[in-house]
Amino acid sequence: MDQAAVEYRRFLDGDDAGLEALIRAYKDGLMLFLNSYVQDLAAAEELMEETFVRLAVRRPHFRGRSSFQTWLYAIG
Repeated sequence: MDQAAVEYRRFLDGDDAGLEALIRAYKDGLMLFLNSYVQDLAAAEELMEETFVRLAVRRPHFRGRSSFQTWLYAIG
């Protein structure tokens, strides 16, 4: 299990620092990835924020079939 998956598990177990660590680690890369689709940096930033809100609110299950980054980017 990679470190990001461990951080997400920490968050699911009630430690908000896990989500904060994920946001710090992935926000810029996710935003640039999303910008490659929408070609609008402001829209990409909004989509990135919505992705992390989705993680925080819906708490989807990460099954580990791919890397955490791949799973996160698919949500985005």
